[in-house]
Amino acid sequence: MQSKIETEQSISMAHFVHTDPKSKCFRLHGHTWTVKVVMRGEICDDGMVVDFSDLKAVINELDHKIVVAAGLLNNEGKAKVWPETGDVKLHETEHDTTAIMTIADKGFKYYEIPTEDLFVFPMAFGAVTSENIARYFVMRFARLLAQRSEYEYWVHVDVWEGPKSFASFELHSSTFEEVV
Repeated sequence: MQSKIETEQSISMAHFVHTDPKSKCFRLHGHTWTVKVVMRGEICDDGMVVDFSDLKAVINELDHKIVVAAGLLNNEGKAKVWPETGDVKLHETEHDTTAIMTIADKGFKYYEIPTEDLFVFPMAFGAVTSENIARYFVMRFARLLAQRSEYEYWVHVDVWEGPKSFASFELHSSTFEEVV
């Protein structure tokens, strides 16, 4: 039996869009994001399509974080150079691992971010934009549903980066393999 569930969660998150140095979004900035999730799926043996707390836990992984595209980081600790944006590298100190980012923007900016404040956005999703964040959440939630049930499901996510601007992404289980 299919059921529809919805949840909405607000988070605070900072990011920058590294793909356009001329845009004001190239600068590090933050939003109070609202993430709305709508799902249709089978009610499982525990009486739920999926536990709301599992959905909120995924959303909260980005809460109060600086989200950086994985393509800007190099796991070997060496700088990964992007001609338009400068260098980004992981740096080990005696206290903590820190991401050090040098970003070209009318000169250079230097950010040192403790890893506990950093969320590395998976490379497959590209730049940290509302569109890609919505797609990221849909894929995470689709995996949750696929683990719980072999039946068809549908996931839709709206990501609001302010009161008037949002992006949506949705996925039906029949197209899941095509998008992964």
